[in-house]
Amino acid sequence: MIANTRLSVTLTWIAGSIAVTIASALPAVYFASTYRRERAVMETEAEINARIASQVVNANPTLWRFQGLKLEEFLNRRPRFGDAETRKVETLEGQVVAQSTDPLSEPIHCGSAAVMDSGVAVGTVEICRSLMPLILQGSGLAVIGLALGSLVFFVVRRLPMRALHQALSDLETRYLHEQALYDASQTLLTVSDR
Repeated sequence: MIANTRLSVTLTWIAGSIAVTIASALPAVYFASTYRRERAVMETEAEINARIASQVVNANPTLWRFQGLKLEEFLNRRPRFGDAETRKVETLEGQVVAQSTDPLSEPIHCGSAAVMDSGVAVGTVEICRSLMPLILQGSGLAVIGLALGSLVFFVVRRLPMRALHQALSDLETRYLHEQALYDASQTLLTVSDR
């Protein structure tokens, strides 16, 4: 009985560890990989926008700071419809030359790239997006991970215990049967010795 209890505790710990790993790893891996991809996309978009802004600067290097409307034209072109983001072009001194903004929920992550004039940085393009959609999607996956972890816990914990109880029951039945045979043979031997 003590071995049965120890096995039950061990199986509970193993099943719990597996369930917690599944429940936490699923949303964590999703968030990390999606965040990395989003950062790369934003950096690429910032570089593309910085190249376009660099063309505006190179066309008129002395007056580019006053061409906010021309710079806003490409800032308003969004590659992904529906994503709220803030895009801005600013000088190295921090003066905003042009911007296209949507309201963003905290937390926010940004990507930036340098605006160049003949190989010299004269400003930056910055693109910012909210992490809230990613967090909400990760929360949904956390619920799925919790359900999956619970299922795994049940299967890993319950099925071996059921099999163990069945095996012990079979052993007990077999033991009782063999004990009855032994008792019968002892009775026969006692009767035949008389």
